[in-house]
Amino acid sequence: MSAVVLTLECALRTTTTQGRAQIFKIHTKSMSVERDIRFELLARLCPNSTGADLRSVCTEAGMFAVRQRRKVCSTATIIITIVFSASR
Repeated sequence: MSAVVLTLECALRTTTTQGRAQIFKIHTKSMSVERDIRFELLARLCPNSTGADLRSVCTEAGMFAVRQRRKVCSTATIIITIVFSASR
């Protein structure tokens, strides 16, 4: 009996700045966020991030806001989360 080996190649593509901004909008839709969130700025701060990375940033920002007893998540809260996750 011969063994067949399959090699799967998985390429993770990063998106454009506009694409990342749209991903941020999608992942923050169910969150309580300020009306003036600067999605383009957030997207520029995450140049090599995938959709999963951005989802993680949004989740962490939400938890950070809850720990700070805030009712809404702001652009600053998400920026702090981006900086914190980049330092890991």
